Amino acid sequence: MRRKVVVARKNGIFVLDLVKSQYLMVVNSAMTFSRYVTDPDQRSLILGPSSRELLSAVEDVEKGSEANGGIELSLSGGQIHALYVLLMWLPTSFNSEEAFFARVGAYRENLTNMAQGLLAAVGELSAGDVN
Repeated sequence: MRRKVVVARKNGIFVLDLVKSQYLMVVNSAMTFSRYVTDPDQRSLILGPSSRELLSAVEDVEKGSEANGGIELSLSGGQIHALYVLLMWLPTSFNSEEAFFARVGAYRENLTNMAQGLLAAVGELSAGDVN
């Protein structure tokens, strides 16, 4: 699993250039979250006010994912925050690694590594904006 996440900022939108394994992990995580947390108020509590928009953005990309090479996922500031929280929260929600892997198709450390890579990539963007 690739830890590095490629992120660009275009007109105030974060554009993630995901490799297929990262993309599938995001999709599987979003689907697992949607099945596991069905109450809209609980979803908002966990992922914040952009939870619905994040899940919609992931679904929209999934429908058009026939691209060669990287898969672009465009997210607002609220959506990228919700993605980060999803990647950090979901691994804590299952009692065993086996149950987690069965539902998400990845190991817990894969999600937390991607979250850390996302945080680093956004930090690099911010550092570039200052200079």
